[in-house]
Amino acid sequence: CIYFYVEMPTEETELLSILSANGFEDIEMTRAACQALIKLRAMDLTKKPGLSELVDWVGYAKYKELTPKEIDEMWYSEVLLKNRKDQQRVKQHKAESSKK
Repeated sequence: CIYFYVEMPTEETELLSILSANGFEDIEMTRAACQALIKLRAMDLTKKPGLSELVDWVGYAKYKELTPKEIDEMWYSEVLLKNRKDQQRVKQHKAESSKK
C-alpha cells in the first residue's frame, strides 16, 4: 500500500477533473456527485469523505446506474462514509430534508 497525501480540492472544477482522469465522463452525474461531496464535507462528520471515497462512490453510482437526482439525494452515501455515526447522521439529515 502506497500512501501519498493530496490536499482535498475545494473547487468543483478540480473534483470534476479528478473524476475525469479516473474515467468518469458523464458530466451531469459527476457534477451531482461533486456537489453532494461538498455538502457532506460541510457537515459535522467524524471522518469527512475524501477523494478515494468520491471515486469509489461515483464508480458504484455508475454501476447502479443512478441518475444525477438520485446522487443529489445521496443514495448509497454509505460508500462515502467510513464511520457508522456519520452514516446515521447523513441518513437522518436525508429524512429531515425529504419532509420539507
